[in-house]
Amino acid sequence: MVDQIVVRTDYERDALELLKKQSYGHAKRFDAEFLMMTGLRQDMNRAFTAMGWSRFTDITEPGSHLLTMEFLSTLHVETVGKETKIHFHFFNEFFEMLLRDFSNALGFSKKCLLEANALTDDLEYDRSAWSNEISDEPVSSKNSIVSIHNPTLRVLAKYLAMVVFCRADFRLCSSSEIMCLYAMAKKIRYSPVMGMVAHWQKMITCKSPIDITSLVTCIARYVGVLENAQVTYLPAMDEYRTFIGLDHFVHAHMMCEGPGNSVFMCYTGYEKEFELPCPKFSLYSVKRLTLRMEKKEPARHNTAGPMTRGRTRRDAQLAEGGTSRQEFPVRQAHPARQELLSSQELHGRPVLLRKPDHHMLHPRQMPQHSLTQTPLT
Repeated sequence: MVDQIVVRTDYERDALELLKKQSYGHAKRFDAEFLMMTGLRQDMNRAFTAMGWSRFTDITEPGSHLLTMEFLSTLHVETVGKETKIHFHFFNEFFEMLLRDFSNALGFSKKCLLEANALTDDLEYDRSAWSNEISDEPVSSKNSIVSIHNPTLRVLAKYLAMVVFCRADFRLCSSSEIMCLYAMAKKIRYSPVMGMVAHWQKMITCKSPIDITSLVTCIARYVGVLENAQVTYLPAMDEYRTFIGLDHFVHAHMMCEGPGNSVFMCYTGYEKEFELPCPKFSLYSVKRLTLRMEKKEPARHNTAGPMTRGRTRRDAQLAEGGTSRQEFPVRQAHPARQELLSSQELHGRPVLLRKPDHHMLHPRQMPQHSLTQTPLT
């Protein structure tokens, strides 16, 4: 079946060889029960609608690894002046689409902005200021999703890493994803299609499973190549599907379970937890996107050991006017050893006598008085 894909350039040949070694799956999805028990579904849907993503987030197409292999190995972006076109092949047929049409094929609204620069130049997007508005973590190239405060934005950030810029590890939030969160919070219609295409091209050399098969099927259906076509789709089995539920968020220290099937949103390093659903934290209801929380006090480790207890005894004795110094008996050397020690003393060499073996301490734990310099006669 793969042999039916025609390669035309060295790049396509190399890309196809790499793609043959990859694993493929349907697009990741949230577990429906998880969204119901947390009460986040409605708030997320409001954000998707405000951003012009209603059709994109409703994709249920089955995925085909063969269609995806041919699409990715031939995917190419061409920009001439202010016009950007996307090139690719399906069933060895060449297709060329304007960026606007390609975005619409994926399900994004026709009214969406296509250029990320439009957010920066015209809509006051500043990455540092926005990161500080949603998180208390210092700005870096990739911020952790755990540091985001608002519950809805936290789960939306996971969605972006699962579906839009899909990858196996979605603990971090990339620059493109933080920009999408800004558009969602500010109700700006924005399509990250250029960033998605660039991300897809990088997937060819990555080791993560390729989960864009459902999106590729949408594109193929949009250009009309699936009519009367024989396509082998991936099985609708757990092996090819990934559902993200409560277990993932508990493992990521973002949520925890309580009594009676209750669920709490929790924050690493902070004392407070918030039970879900929590309508007052709705994305479009809150006045600020960070929460007023007290940080946990650092744990105090018990370092009490021989030195600490000894110091306590000495302090108590000093307070009573006594001394904490203990005198240890000096063991008499063997006659032969005594003669050797006397000879060493005659040559001006210092002699050290040890305490009894049952009082031996580690050198770092031994008090100064435990080593006694005693002249022998």
